[in-house]
Amino acid sequence: MGIVLVLVAVGAYSLHKVSASSTADELWGPLFQSPGPILIVLGSGHPELVTPEPAQTSLMEHMVGPYHHISLSSALALSRLTGLIQGRGRNYEIKEGSATSLVDLRSRSVVLVGALNNLWTLRLLDPLRFRFVTQPLAHIEDDKSTQHPDWSVDFSKPYATVSTDYAIVARYHDATTNGTVMVIAGIGPYGTEAASEFVTSPRSLEQLLRKVPAGWQSKNLEMVLKTEVIAGEAGPPSLVAATTW
Repeated sequence: MGIVLVLVAVGAYSLHKVSASSTADELWGPLFQSPGPILIVLGSGHPELVTPEPAQTSLMEHMVGPYHHISLSSALALSRLTGLIQGRGRNYEIKEGSATSLVDLRSRSVVLVGALNNLWTLRLLDPLRFRFVTQPLAHIEDDKSTQHPDWSVDFSKPYATVSTDYAIVARYHDATTNGTVMVIAGIGPYGTEAASEFVTSPRSLEQLLRKVPAGWQSKNLEMVLKTEVIAGEAGPPSLVAATTW
């Protein structure tokens, strides 16, 4: 009887692991249908501050200026995403949001990382139900809710007092680019980090199956995530809202 119980437990665990891994494949599957490399567009610096660098800019000025800088959270997100893509045997390219044109995005699979530091995220999410709004507080707006959930971050407060961040994860066919777009973007850096964990972690993706209806694999999908910031680090992502169409 003891051996039987152990075998049942092992079988249940294996089935659970296969199911979770399958969810990741189903989430990412549409992006892998495009034959070319997946383009990762990474938010960096502050787009509103970036101006073309003059030819005489010194190396030191370039290093400390608002050029080609990404946060540690964005770097961690990028590491997770490239690891998953490579693990599926696919190639990828990386471009900064400020150096990306619409031509670069056309007719290919695109992953957008970051929100307020990535203008392409703000532009392409604008027609969707969940989108980022910067005024008066940076927050995520639900276009179909009359309750106005408080998915906001107050950037005027001291950095060390930030206790919560929110993010949008979306996977959908975008009419502007004529390709599949994956958005992995937080209001702040913690949200982006948590969102990257959500889309690459089988354990986190278990929440997806409890929130979305059957058949979501072939539909457009958009979600809002929440993360608690603990001692300056993003906690596990929690799925708070989802929609398909």
